[in-house]
Amino acid sequence: AGDDPNARERRSCPRRPVMITGLVQVLKSCGEIMVFPVQIKNISRQGMLLEFMDKGHFFAGMLKQVEGLSVTFQVDDWVVTLECLPKRIVLDDPVEVGVEVADDSEDESSIQRFLM
Repeated sequence: AGDDPNARERRSCPRRPVMITGLVQVLKSCGEIMVFPVQIKNISRQGMLLEFMDKGHFFAGMLKQVEGLSVTFQVDDWVVTLECLPKRIVLDDPVEVGVEVADDSEDESSIQRFLM
């Protein structure tokens, strides 16, 4: 639905198409931490679209147990970790998850530099 003009209008920040490998770290309510490899498909100051490269359906099944979620990725020599909130899941193959960058994410200024 990336070509849907209505989807673009509801976002206050345009998303930039990218292809960046990253990791999602999930803190479950039981205290367990799980890590999933992802591809970041697009990115903005406020969010990202993540494509789960492996075990995406497993992630989707444990969504109610998620207490925290962070996305870590590297561009050139620069590593960024952003605290995020899952907002939309497409249970396809591969699984896609739209996330919103949390307001209190420490690296929000870093993501702005990346998007310039």
